[in-house]
Amino acid sequence: MTAPVLDVAPSLDLGIITGITQPLNLKDLFTDVDFTSDLAFYGLAGTALLTFQGSLDHDNRSNKERRALSIETVVNLIAAVVYMELRPALKSNSLARASDLRYTDWLLTTPLLLVSLTLFLQESPAAGAPNGILGGASINGMWLLILLLANTVMLLCGRQARGDPGSQAVISKPFIGAWLCFLLIAVVYLTMYYWVWVVYVFVAVWALYGVAFLAPVAMRESAYNLLDLVSKVGFGMFLYFGWN
Repeated sequence: MTAPVLDVAPSLDLGIITGITQPLNLKDLFTDVDFTSDLAFYGLAGTALLTFQGSLDHDNRSNKERRALSIETVVNLIAAVVYMELRPALKSNSLARASDLRYTDWLLTTPLLLVSLTLFLQESPAAGAPNGILGGASINGMWLLILLLANTVMLLCGRQARGDPGSQAVISKPFIGAWLCFLLIAVVYLTMYYWVWVVYVFVAVWALYGVAFLAPVAMRESAYNLLDLVSKVGFGMFLYFGWN
């Protein structure tokens, strides 16, 4: 007598282990605002601790490296504190409040991100040769001031273009103005540091914010959460592990 052949292989109920009772769907990741906001918060808080520890390493890191890590610590702390308020706002569908919190976060943190990126480009061996298309030009104090001003105008235009946070945005004059300011920032960095791959990643991630701006509401908010995770947590991790 032969043993019966099973048509279906035994399977493990992952819900017993993970608590997830529904199958995971990649599409849901881009519309699950609750999950992505929680993910961003914990990532920001954890990265703040990591970069803070790195900023205290006087033995193995230069002054500018520690300064950049200190700035990243401030960036992630500000964003984590904002997400403490942002998460309840998103979960209660208070989109006007969420929009105000996001732009407050970005107005405070994006200038710091530009400063830490510039410190990395000026000092890190990973940035390579110190010559750009402009014949050895680099981002000095004047250029940085111009970039910070363009960044502020970009965000103010974006806030003006936002309109009703509960509805999908449309292309408008303030939206175009925000993109023009972004393009100025992108052109300066890509021209002066065209050989540094992290600049391309940095610019691409910031450009995706503008793309997400026009997405349907749930997808927009989830995309913002994921982009905050990449732009702040990802860049902080890069500075911590990839400076040299």
